[in-house]
Amino acid sequence: MSVFLDILFTMKPVIRLKLVENNLGWESLNKKIEDIQEWFSSHIDLIIDVEHTEYVTIPFEDYKSSADQINESSKRGVDKKWYDTFLSPMGKGYHIVLFAVPLSQWGSTNFRGWRTDNNTGPVELQVSSVEGERYTHNGKDRGGAFVNFARHEILHALFMIYGQHDMTHYWWDRGQLELALDAIDFPEPKVAERVGLMMNLLRLAQQLLGLLIKEKNRKEITMIIPIEEPHIEVMCDAIQRFEGWFTPGENAKYPHGSISWRNMNPGNLRPAGQKGMIGEKGGFAVFSTYADGKEALRNQIKLAISGRSRVYRPDMTLLEFFQTYAPSSDNNYPEQYAKYVAGIMGVTYSFLIKNIKI
Repeated sequence: MSVFLDILFTMKPVIRLKLVENNLGWESLNKKIEDIQEWFSSHIDLIIDVEHTEYVTIPFEDYKSSADQINESSKRGVDKKWYDTFLSPMGKGYHIVLFAVPLSQWGSTNFRGWRTDNNTGPVELQVSSVEGERYTHNGKDRGGAFVNFARHEILHALFMIYGQHDMTHYWWDRGQLELALDAIDFPEPKVAERVGLMMNLLRLAQQLLGLLIKEKNRKEITMIIPIEEPHIEVMCDAIQRFEGWFTPGENAKYPHGSISWRNMNPGNLRPAGQKGMIGEKGGFAVFSTYADGKEALRNQIKLAISGRSRVYRPDMTLLEFFQTYAPSSDNNYPEQYAKYVAGIMGVTYSFLIKNIKI
């Protein structure tokens, strides 16, 4: 059980990347991918799927860069419209798409990577290298060039995805790229994600146990979820738990308490001038006391139930409520959220919020 708990409380954000490699033909590509994943593994689970293309002609255009002292011949990048037409669709369902081009097809002499700004769909990246090429900074060998360039551009993407000030070039220029990764404030894992993983592990353990037990009349192992009254207080408590509320010392991963605890905001509500709000941080409201934050969450639900909200309707199901409260477009998991809260309330996620008792 301790192994399960270790896994349960060490979940990391999952980032899905589609690597589109064009005519690379590298025998070492899988090893390079593993090296990239390992480098990011302390902070995220980077899932990389590979797709092969054989474009003979790749159009390039001049890019503008904030980097200093880059000569004109180095400002070439893949034509953005061509990228959007032929490459971005391959990244559907992914956070990032990375186009890897052999140096023989690259449109410039030495500037090897770009993040193409894109406000919709996956973040678009591109890099180029030679299979055995090494990257040297200030006379020190930093390892394979492709791995270094890819890590650099993926960091740009992560800063963009999480809406934070991009520190990639600051630490790249100092030869300490790992500190750029440390600078990213990754979101805390949701309770439902951890519970989902735990349930999968328990199911696997149950299946393995079934293979070992030969008795004909063995009983199936079931999870019994206590049924509670569908009351607003139960819903508030469930939301607080799903949002990852940890006080200092409660979880070793959050020695100073989780974000929601530090903000006294158990529902991780966005700032909207709520009563008791004293400021905002990281896009979330900050309350002076836990009581104020809990009351703001309670009032949010009351507005939805009563029909006085501009965005919620009383005839919404729990699923529809959480699709608005925590939309997937904001890197949330509304279906898991709704199932988790419904399970604690003793109802299904098709339960109408107007029937929640106040």
